[in-house]
Amino acid sequence: MPTSSLHRLRQSLEAAGVGTFEYDIRARGVRFSPACRVQLGYSAEELPDTVEAWIGLLDEPTRAAAREWFGTTAATAATAATAATAATAATAAPPSAHETRYRHKDGSWRWILVNTSVVSDETGSPTHIFGTHVDITERKRNEAIVACQAHIMELISRDTPLAETLDALVRACEKESPGMVGSVLLLDPDARHLRHGAAPHLPASYWNAIDGEPIGPAAGSCGTAAYRREAVVVVDIANDPLWRQYADVALAHGLRACWSTPIFDSAGAVLGTFAMYYRDARAPAPADLGLIAMATSVAAVAITHARRLAAVRTGERRYQRLLEANLIGVMMARTDGTIREANDRLLAMIGRTRAELEAGEVRWDTITPPAWRHVDERIVRDLQARGFSMPVEKEYVHRDGRVVPVLVSVAVIDDVTGDCLSLVVDLTDLKAVEAAHRAVLDRVSDAYVALDRNWCYTHVNAKAAEIFGRRAGDLIGRHIWTEFPEAVGQPFHRAYERAMATQQAAYLEEYYTPYDRWFENRIYPSPEGLSIFFHDITPRKKAEQALKLSEERYKLLVEHSQDVFLLIDADGKLAFISPSVRQMLGYDSEELVGTSVFDLHHPDDLRRMSASLASKVAAPGTGTRREFRLRHKDGSYREISGYGVSSASAVAGAALIGVWQDVTERNRAEQVRRDSMEQLRRLSQTVQDAREQEQAQIARQIHDQVGQSLTMLKLGLARMLSRLRVDDHGLRADGKELMGQLDEAIQVVRKVAADIRPPLLEDLGIAAALEWAARRFTDRTQMPCVLDLQVEHVPGDVGRALYAIAQEALTNVTRHARASEVAIRLVRDGAGVVLEVLDDGVGLAPNAGDANGSLGLTGMRERAAAVGATFTIGRRDAGGTAVRVRCAGGVEGPA
Repeated sequence: MPTSSLHRLRQSLEAAGVGTFEYDIRARGVRFSPACRVQLGYSAEELPDTVEAWIGLLDEPTRAAAREWFGTTAATAATAATAATAATAATAAPPSAHETRYRHKDGSWRWILVNTSVVSDETGSPTHIFGTHVDITERKRNEAIVACQAHIMELISRDTPLAETLDALVRACEKESPGMVGSVLLLDPDARHLRHGAAPHLPASYWNAIDGEPIGPAAGSCGTAAYRREAVVVVDIANDPLWRQYADVALAHGLRACWSTPIFDSAGAVLGTFAMYYRDARAPAPADLGLIAMATSVAAVAITHARRLAAVRTGERRYQRLLEANLIGVMMARTDGTIREANDRLLAMIGRTRAELEAGEVRWDTITPPAWRHVDERIVRDLQARGFSMPVEKEYVHRDGRVVPVLVSVAVIDDVTGDCLSLVVDLTDLKAVEAAHRAVLDRVSDAYVALDRNWCYTHVNAKAAEIFGRRAGDLIGRHIWTEFPEAVGQPFHRAYERAMATQQAAYLEEYYTPYDRWFENRIYPSPEGLSIFFHDITPRKKAEQALKLSEERYKLLVEHSQDVFLLIDADGKLAFISPSVRQMLGYDSEELVGTSVFDLHHPDDLRRMSASLASKVAAPGTGTRREFRLRHKDGSYREISGYGVSSASAVAGAALIGVWQDVTERNRAEQVRRDSMEQLRRLSQTVQDAREQEQAQIARQIHDQVGQSLTMLKLGLARMLSRLRVDDHGLRADGKELMGQLDEAIQVVRKVAADIRPPLLEDLGIAAALEWAARRFTDRTQMPCVLDLQVEHVPGDVGRALYAIAQEALTNVTRHARASEVAIRLVRDGAGVVLEVLDDGVGLAPNAGDANGSLGLTGMRERAAAVGATFTIGRRDAGGTAVRVRCAGGVEGPA
């Protein structure tokens, strides 16, 4: 070829990316074009034009043959050239081609197609070898991928176990991507965890560590890919946040990069992940993407096929076990009535033998009573229309003539032969149970009805019939809405329709106007109809309404009462306080709930009230009333009367239930009343003292002045009588009569003075005064008066009060008691003294002791109060009346 033509050819090849080289046989020199170096990633400086440099890039099996071919050793150089020349001449120098692998600068292997042609001189001797250098790596990779895919598909077609198939797939991918370590993980049925599928070159300790780990948004490459449903490329495991949880494990096994891609089935569901690990940080190259696409698609086929195969085998095992277990009747039949196969359970159900079956004497259309032929016809129509028939009840005839109730479901299993699988359940026992169940339902307290899918009654128990006011037998087979048209459109009707449509159980409480009653309904649907339990809840509804009314009244009472109602927990925090607290203390209830009740108490009351709460919490059910002070929002304190009772069950989080009443104004009024009473008492005492002083003065005046005057008159009369003549009998008689009258007048004056102010009280003490009063009482009434006087002297004001009370008590006995005996006791009581006046009379009338209109009793109370004594009067257990005055102190003299 002319030199110019060869040059143009080389330029064209270079432009097309085809490298060329020229080998000088005689000089043993070689020259490669730039395109050859570009294909391998080198520059001219990095890869010189020497045969040895290029041979060094070949893979090991090719290297020795290439050296021999090029004749690079000195010993064989001439021989090789001669041999090459001879071979070329002998074969008319036909061009040759071969494929070999070169190491790329990045470490990967590149497949190169080398075409060579020998050039000879005019003598026919070979002088040069010219060749082309074409990169066929992608073609070889595609061929390998196709071959791998074909191999794996062959394994799948032979029903190779899934683990074996996936292992072969991973090994093939590793071969096509040097340095890659592959892995397949399978998604658990729970769709939340990944399980080991295949990883032939991953350390077992590594995949054991990650086996069963959950998927998630940051669960390494595989867990994240399954969670996101997209490929996840992690170039550097050490620094990627997705690997934070697993980086230590991966790095410990020398794994630095991981690319993971989800495996999807035809419906788009995630089956697992295919992962490519590398021991250096790297990103995928375009060539890797095709390998990943092949691997995930083939893995999807393998996994899906394995699962389908497992399902088929499971179905076959189940079918075989179903036949052998004889739990239910099973037969293989056709729509023309023939039975091809049946298990022992079915044959026993109809009383036939296997010999009769094999002889063709048993047909499903002949063992069905004529009354049920319409059901068989419906089954055949369903099989022809949709390939299966829903379970339906019918009957078979046993050899002995008895009827066997059965439930039959049929499905076509072979469209070509028309074979159908029939499952037959003997309902004999179930029907007996149903009959017993109906008997039970007839005895239950709740009403029960059953409706079929056409809304007709199939069962009505006695209670339901009683509520309806109908006979149960009259309703069977009747349409519910025809029998009870007034219920159409009502809540019951809508609830039944909804339950049947949704096949969801329902509960309903509703008022039924025609019966003026409330009913509770429990509705249980099935494809065959409804089961309904209901009972009259009118009493409960009325009780609930009464309770609601009571709660509303209680709420009204709590919210509008001036009293404050509150709940306090065991720590003293307010769990609830009624709105009336604003009127009492100026706070809104929301301000106080959750705060400590002790924050409101006056500091002086804190210890007492804290102890009171603790004692109540320790003894549930105890309650006390106490008065204390609470701080108003304006800073002032209000006086509160509170009643609290501890809760045994800590209802609503409360350990104490309390009621507060503001008694500030009441206490103020009471204090005013007490002050007024004290003033009245003092005034009464002053009046009493003045009266007694006046009585003493009058007594002294009567005793001194009137008595002195009468005495003077007596003395004057005596002198006059002494001057009369002895014989003046008339005047002497008159004088004696006047003297007697004067003596009586003097005695009367002394008696009146003693009654007004007994001198014994002042002179001899309380005991002598009471003895004198008792003698005078006996003299006047002829009634015995028994004395028990253990105290002789008391202070003057106390003595005067006790004497006056005793006198008034004796006067009341004289006027009202109708007694036969009186007793007066004056005894010590510690540092004090007790006066008792007891009689055996008719006693006080009920509440007589509380009568405020009795001046005598009022006077006695006032006299006792004036000296700080307590006064009581009441009926004696033995009959009669007891008056008691108790003075706290002031006893004088010996007992």
